[in-house]
This record gives sequence, structure tokens and C-alpha cells, in this order.
Amino acid sequence: MSSTRIPFDLNADYGDMRAREAKNAPFARSRRGEERGASLVEFAIIMPLLLLLIFSVFEFGRLVATHIALNTAAREGARFGTTIGDRNLDDVPNFADCAEIREVAKQRAVMANLEDGDIRIFFDQGEGTAVYADCQGGPAPTDDVVATGDRIRVVVSRPFSSTIPLIGGLLNGIEFEAEQSRTIFRTIVDE
Repeated sequence: MSSTRIPFDLNADYGDMRAREAKNAPFARSRRGEERGASLVEFAIIMPLLLLLIFSVFEFGRLVATHIALNTAAREGARFGTTIGDRNLDDVPNFADCAEIREVAKQRAVMANLEDGDIRIFFDQGEGTAVYADCQGGPAPTDDVVATGDRIRVVVSRPFSSTIPLIGGLLNGIEFEAEQSRTIFRTIVDE
């Protein structure tokens, strides 16, 4: 049979211990006050760094979302430019309707706040060939110029701007550019 040891003496006089605790009580209270002050100083040092880390994560998320939005805008603008038909019923085919291509791209770029000047549209005959028409004031893409098999290229660019001053010093001025190319089919061939 094992004996259980009790860590304290049940017959001891604890009145003496209580007197010692009462005598040291002012020192115990002051140490607690110092610990609270030290905790407050530690909190004041750590909190700005923690907030900077949290806001950095949010800004990095906005940065990635902006990049994705620009890629989506370029892809959807190029896709619309290759569709057959006339969306507005204004006798301008979709590939030649520069205003509508820009509008489709802007609608798809939810977080990017694109303007018309951020979207450039070019027409060429494939990779490595010269641009023969564009929507920036050069030769316009018309029915008699654009042929089946030509390519539409939509380039969307936008600088990133951070809303947080300290992080903005690092991230502002980053220029994003997304480019998508698609082949134009003027008619459906039915065999």
C-alpha cells in the first residue's frame, strides 16, 4: 500500500504566514502596477507593427485582385471583338466597334476603375506582323480592312495606387499591363 504525502502540514500555524504576506503586500501591488505599465509599453510597440502587417496583407490582396481584373478585362474585350454579329444593331460588326469593346472590358474589370485611355485595341495578321488598324486614332478597323484569320489584340494597362501611405511608398507606381489576342472569324462556315 502506498502512502500519499500531503505537501503541506495540516497542523502548522498559518497565522505567521498571513502576517508575512500582509507585511509584503505594498511591494506586491507595486510590482503588479509595473507589470501593467510594461505590458502597455509592449502593446504600444507591437500594435503599429501588427497593423502594418495586417494592412500589408490587404494591400497585397488588392494588388493581386487588380492584376486579375486587368487580365479579365483584356480577355473579355478580345473575346467580344471576335464574336460574330452586331451587338448594338448599329450596322457596325463587333470587331470594329471599338467603343463597345472598351465598354465590355470596363464592365468586366470590377475593381480596376478602367477608363477608355487604359484600353488599347490593335489589329494585325498574326504574331510578328505589323499593326494595320487600331482604335487609338490610327487607321480604323473597317469591314473592308479586317479579314477572317486576322487578329485582335486588346492591351489593358493601369498603375496601382495604394490607399495606405506607408505601403503606398512601396507599391505605388507599379504599372500592370495585360494583353490578350484572339483570331477574328467574320462568318460561320457551314459545310
